Amino acid sequence: MTRRRLSWLLLLLALAGCVKPARTVIDVPVERGEPVAVTAKSDDETVLRAVATVLVTRLGVPLRAPVRVHVYPSLATFEIGLVKDGYVNESVAREQAAFATGVGTAHGILLRGDRLEAAPLAVRVGVMAHELTHVSQYELAAGRRSTSDQWLREGFAEWVKFRTIDAMGLRPYAPSRAAVARAVHQEFRPGRFPELATLADSREWIAARQRHGTIATYGQAFVAADRLLERAGRDTGVAYFARFAVSRDRERNFADAFGVSRADFFKEFRRHLATPAR
Repeated sequence: MTRRRLSWLLLLLALAGCVKPARTVIDVPVERGEPVAVTAKSDDETVLRAVATVLVTRLGVPLRAPVRVHVYPSLATFEIGLVKDGYVNESVAREQAAFATGVGTAHGILLRGDRLEAAPLAVRVGVMAHELTHVSQYELAAGRRSTSDQWLREGFAEWVKFRTIDAMGLRPYAPSRAAVARAVHQEFRPGRFPELATLADSREWIAARQRHGTIATYGQAFVAADRLLERAGRDTGVAYFARFAVSRDRERNFADAFGVSRADFFKEFRRHLATPAR
C-alpha cells in the first residue's frame, strides 16, 4: 500500500470515528515578562511558552491564555488532525498537510512534530511564532476568519516570525529581511508573480502557492507587510486585524489602519518589485 493510500485510509477511518489522531496536546500559558530560556534541546512546550511570551510582551501581538497546541508524529496523523482537531475542510486539509509544518486556526495550532524535531531551533521558533500569529488574528477578529487579505495575514505572520527569531537572539531581523527581499527581487517577473490583489482569500493563496512557489507568495507578502509596517508603524498590523471584529469592509479597514488605499499600495508595491534591489 502506498503512503498516500495509507494516509487516506487512516483519514477515512478517523472520519468514521474508528480512529483518533495520534497526537500530543499542549496547553501553552501566555506569560508576561522575560521569556523562558531555550536551547536546541528544549522540548516543544518550553519553546512554545517562550515564543508566546515574546509575541505578547515584546511585539504586542495579543493572545488569550492558554493556547491549545496539537503535535502530530507523521504526515498521516497531521492530515487527520487538521480535520478532527482543527475543523479544516477535508480538501483543504489535504492541500495544507502536503505543504505545511504547522497550521494556525481559531481553535489553536497544529504542528508536524516529526518535522520540528529535526529542525534547527530558529526554524522551530519561526514556525511556532508564525502559527501563533494566525491564532491571534482569529482572536482579534472575534474568532472569525474575517475578510482580511490573506497575503497580509501571511505577510504579517512572517514579519512576526522574523522579529521573534531576532528577539530570542537566534538571528537579527535585518539579515533575515535582506535575504527574503533579495530572493523576491531576483525572482520577480510580472508574468510569474501574482499581484497582491489576486491573493485576497485563502483559496486564491493556496492556488498561487502551488503554481508560483513560496518566494512569489510568502516572500512577496512578507516584503509588502514589512513596507507597510515600516511606514505606518509596528502597531498598525494588530490594529488592522482588530478592525474586522466590527467591520467586514476590506477596503476601508486597510485604509484606516495604514493610511493608504489598497489600490494605491498595490500600485506602489508593484513598482517597488520592478526596481532592482540595492
